[in-house]
Amino acid sequence: EYIRGYIETRSTGSGGITINPSFTNDVKIAQFPPSITEITRNPVIVSPGQEVSVTAKIKDRDGTVDTAVLYFRKDLGENVEVAMTNLTDSTFQATIPSQTDSCVIDYFIQAIDNQGNVSNTPSDTTKNRYFYLVLNRPLTIQDVQYSPFGSGFSAYNNNEVTVSGIVTADTSDI
Repeated sequence: EYIRGYIETRSTGSGGITINPSFTNDVKIAQFPPSITEITRNPVIVSPGQEVSVTAKIKDRDGTVDTAVLYFRKDLGENVEVAMTNLTDSTFQATIPSQTDSCVIDYFIQAIDNQGNVSNTPSDTTKNRYFYLVLNRPLTIQDVQYSPFGSGFSAYNNNEVTVSGIVTADTSDI
């Protein structure tokens, strides 16, 4: 969290300026919340009646992960909490139950460590969440471009999908 001490300029070696603590209370080590990375969804393209598995790497660099929870909601409704299962040392997984056609499911992951530090991903869930569409039809270009939270991120980022269609454009300003 902080370091106090005297400042020393070094002219030999690599040079630079160092801060040298004088007393034991001149340094306070911060507590770190868990890191949540490598979030994946399976399947990528979701049909009605399919459960969706969400997996994430969750690690705590200065302790242990006490709890990991996935929160999801259907069509911007109420959050539903699903406990994540620890599959390996740092891989956690939750299953979102099957949903009906033409709905939008959004979700985020929260982890709490043994010191009570909390992290969410995405970090600001009021402005952005992971999401997917439940579709009983082929995926369209519009589906891939859709971003309900204004972030510009698609539900299919970093995933390979196949779409077909006709692209039209106004060429009057070319």
